[in-house]
Amino acid sequence: MISASVDWTNVLDTLIITIPAIIAALYARRVHAEVKTPSGTSIGKQVEHAHLTAIANNHLLARSVGKTKPAETTALRSGEDEPPQVPTEQAS
Repeated sequence: MISASVDWTNVLDTLIITIPAIIAALYARRVHAEVKTPSGTSIGKQVEHAHLTAIANNHLLARSVGKTKPAETTALRSGEDEPPQVPTEQAS
């Protein structure tokens, strides 16, 4: 019969490394849950609202002035003064 012995040094080393990591993870989870914008909403909801607002603005712009042209990478990199999403001519 083989008797198993526990090496308490390895157990203690593992606990010394693991316990602070678990405490840090729990603290990070609590901080993440408490992060809010000045209006009191969570950051994820704020980003979703901004995304939906941008979509609504694009629809309103397309309805009032017609279809917009896509942004050109070369125009963006050269820093032209004209915004790339504004149509060059008004729809009648």
